[in-house]
Amino acid sequence: MKKILNFSVIAALFLGFLSCETMEDPEIKNTSTWPLNGEYWVQYDSTSNGNTYIEGYHKLIVTNTSSDNGDSILINDGNGTGFALKAAVNMDNLTFNVENYQVNDTTTISLNSGKLLDDATKTPGEGVVTDSLYFEMEIDWPNTTDQVTISGYKYTGWPEDEQ
Repeated sequence: MKKILNFSVIAALFLGFLSCETMEDPEIKNTSTWPLNGEYWVQYDSTSNGNTYIEGYHKLIVTNTSSDNGDSILINDGNGTGFALKAAVNMDNLTFNVENYQVNDTTTISLNSGKLLDDATKTPGEGVVTDSLYFEMEIDWPNTTDQVTISGYKYTGWPEDEQ
């Protein structure tokens, strides 16, 4: 019985040493559209039928596409105007645009002058330096065209910076 116990202890120690594989830390990689990706808090400054409106902050999400080839991003705003579209991107200068994105049978959206400005603003709550996002949107409705300027900051994770 003592031999079986000794053998079991030696076998357990041997297997324990084999299981302690030394591995290097994994390399964390960003997607091809980083640093554009992220959650932003943005304001809408719009002109419709000659009237100007400035709306409070809304959440806007910018993500990579599934192809991850660095030529396009997805922009989704479920809180403000409710648009979701795919934009062409130039990662060298962090710009993006969309021409005549067909929302439905009668409405198109175009985004112009889209730009990420690295560390260009401070958050209103904590005053943390973060990225700034800016673009101009043109919405062509059946009988009118609205001009909207969208600008804001990248969410930092601090609850005080949520608007």
